[in-house]
Amino acid sequence: MTLLEKVKQYLRVNGGDSDVLIASLISAAKQYLLNSGVEEPETPENGELEEPGEGEIEDGEGEEEPPTDADPLALYELAVVLYVNILYHGGSEDILTKAMDSVILQIKNWGEST
Repeated sequence: MTLLEKVKQYLRVNGGDSDVLIASLISAAKQYLLNSGVEEPETPENGELEEPGEGEIEDGEGEEEPPTDADPLALYELAVVLYVNILYHGGSEDILTKAMDSVILQIKNWGEST
């Protein structure tokens, strides 16, 4: 699932009418994170972002197990989704700042502990 699809699912947006706007907000979120000192995480194997489902174990009933280790990609994607959600729905800048600060600090702390 692409990041655009994940964001649209979180926003509960169907169809492609808002794709350009959402893609623009995703780019803005990534730039916001980069300006905050958070780079987009890469997987160690090939330098590309791992899509969900790759390397995950199923529980025998066709459902994926949630990741057990801290995952910087998951936190990064959460930050992008939060940013897009707040701007898409017209939230206040104060709410955006508090939410993003929290996730950014977690991502930075994760990077320092590895």
